[in-house]
Amino acid sequence: MSQDQTTPESGETLRQAGSSVGGAPASSPVAGGEPCRPPRRGDPDVELWRGRYSGWAMFPTWVFLVLITGGAIFLGVVVSQRMEHRLTVWAVLMGIVVLLWLYHLAVYLYRRYTVSYRLTTYRFFNEKGLLFRSVNAMEVIDIDDMSLEQNLLERIAGVGRVVLRTKDPSDPFFVIRGLQKPEIAFAKIDGARRDERIRRGINIA
Repeated sequence: MSQDQTTPESGETLRQAGSSVGGAPASSPVAGGEPCRPPRRGDPDVELWRGRYSGWAMFPTWVFLVLITGGAIFLGVVVSQRMEHRLTVWAVLMGIVVLLWLYHLAVYLYRRYTVSYRLTTYRFFNEKGLLFRSVNAMEVIDIDDMSLEQNLLERIAGVGRVVLRTKDPSDPFFVIRGLQKPEIAFAKIDGARRDERIRRGINIA
């Protein structure tokens, strides 16, 4: 048998070795058996992320209300000992405290159940309203830049904001507020934006 003859099995082995030595293959397997390939035109428009306002975003407000409640109780104890109309003092102080709690609870419920966000392969959606809903869509390719912002209390609570700088002259800065784990939303939106730039052959450096 001549030395240059190979079996089909050995030829396949040589082709695999050549692809790994000469460069990365066009697609490589990932967990689950699905091939990993670069984005390309014609990719289906699928949902990548969905989010809404988190109660933890009002963590500074809840802390403030707890302090106000404690201060009102302390003030009620001190003042009621020096006044005859103790019940009136307690009624006024507790009435103020209850109104503050109810107001901020209503603010939280409004933000939680009337505003939501959704990201797909090509678009970012901002949905508003409860009984009457409006949906504003933004092409991810129109997002020029983005940033993640958190103050100290927000970092403790694990919430934050994602600011989108867009090509829309009427709304050049769109703020996604009150997100729990905002780094996930940031990564998803940034990934979708970069993928769309790759599909259109735009330099992302």
